[in-house]
Amino acid sequence: MTSLARQITDQLLAAMFKNPNTGGSHSFFYGRPGAPHWDRRFGIEVHYNNVALTIAALTYRQNGPAYLKSLPLSEINSLLQNFVSEHYWYLSGETFAQRFDSSFADQVCEQTKVSIASALESSALFHPDNHLHLYPLIPVEIAEPFDHEHFFVCAPTDLTEIRLGTSKLLPDFAPNQFPPFADSKLRVDTGLASWLGIWSPDQRAAGKMKAAILGAFALTPYHRHMFSGRHMFGGVCVVDHGYSVSWGQPHTPAMMDNIKLTQADHAWLRSLGDLLTHADNESRQYVRALEYFYRAWPKSEVERFPLMFMTLDAVFGDRNNSTQAVIDGIRSVLGDHIDEKRVRSLMEMRASVIHGGSPDIYDSRKYPKYYRSYETDPIRDLENLVAACLMKKVFKGGLKQHEDPHLDIRQQMITQGRIFGQSDALGILEGEP
Repeated sequence: MTSLARQITDQLLAAMFKNPNTGGSHSFFYGRPGAPHWDRRFGIEVHYNNVALTIAALTYRQNGPAYLKSLPLSEINSLLQNFVSEHYWYLSGETFAQRFDSSFADQVCEQTKVSIASALESSALFHPDNHLHLYPLIPVEIAEPFDHEHFFVCAPTDLTEIRLGTSKLLPDFAPNQFPPFADSKLRVDTGLASWLGIWSPDQRAAGKMKAAILGAFALTPYHRHMFSGRHMFGGVCVVDHGYSVSWGQPHTPAMMDNIKLTQADHAWLRSLGDLLTHADNESRQYVRALEYFYRAWPKSEVERFPLMFMTLDAVFGDRNNSTQAVIDGIRSVLGDHIDEKRVRSLMEMRASVIHGGSPDIYDSRKYPKYYRSYETDPIRDLENLVAACLMKKVFKGGLKQHEDPHLDIRQQMITQGRIFGQSDALGILEGEP
């Protein structure tokens, strides 16, 4: 039995009372642990002190399985209460048909507390079952499937029973459509290019992992914000003993050109998988930064701008939210050739869009000032700066932007004088005045 299981047990019992004046009630029938519902023949009403219960939930959320950080406290409270109803048998011998005003912690003996803590440590609360969450991706092509402990990406033809985690394919399996099961009663969408599969105990936790993974995908295209009007769809299929389906917003923007991931991308995908499994503060900062970058991906320039600052803060920010800390972090990663004055001019716009000075950056007086000084759009400068920092800081330079799929056409147009050539990196990355 770990000290964490015992700590949560003590806090949970301290939150439980029989006195109805102590808090919200929870009524249930109970029997021996693991007994079927029809064999739970005893009824009880337990009252919870809300503050004490929340303290137990906070301890569990902070130190328990990582997916809990994606759940609201109210749901974690429910998980703990459900554990009590499943294991109340251990408490019944010292509480059945007895009246007492003290908490259960003061009523039951040490051996009972040990039994509850041991049951907690071996329960699904400490060892949750993972379910497969399948997300259809339309503009992402996977040349070689990639598998990690917690996620995979593959073409529809590579979605096999091995990746589904089953020894036998489910009936009417149809990986070229969403949902991937030929059920005439369900709406069907076609045209997906790949599947993202995530193993997680909870759909919200899987959604946050999806955001970080696709945030990394968003770093790869040369034309990150060039969108088309193609048909898009989204949703998730959760596969367990059966399956459940829900439809939702597309998981990526309608890219003009597909993102094509090959064997060359597997190295940074492994780094991403490791990042998602680590629980240290730095890894969690990087994952949050990728989530912010993902949120910004489909939005307009004005809406993307504040999210870019949030991304930088997630990577470089300190407890005091110091602008200087972010500037120093950027230059330490990208190099001293980065113009500190220019970066500071960008960072000064953060107050305008985040702290209420000007929700629309175009209305800020700092926008035209920057444009006149450097003859380039600060929105694009910031986006390129953020992308470069993520590639080098989070992925140690292992993630590279893919080449322009229309490079030959662009070069031809430059030769013909129809467009002007420009460096792939904007001036702010090259230290130009």
